[in-house]
Amino acid sequence: RVEKLLSQIGQRICDLRKSKSLTQHDLARELKISQQIISRIERGNENVSLLTLKSLADALRVNLKIAL
Repeated sequence: RVEKLLSQIGQRICDLRKSKSLTQHDLARELKISQQIISRIERGNENVSLLTLKSLADALRVNLKIAL
């Protein structure tokens, strides 16, 4: 279940990044993290923190909305 959620989050981030014509390297540079971390997030292999999700949303210029 967690793996599926991480995969869905990663796919959404990948889709948003591509829609903004950004490379993983561009996004990583803006967030001051490695391109490898962006790749792991997009593949669902990184348990991304809420702070990182907020930073990603800001960099991609989208709102972060979390429903519990």
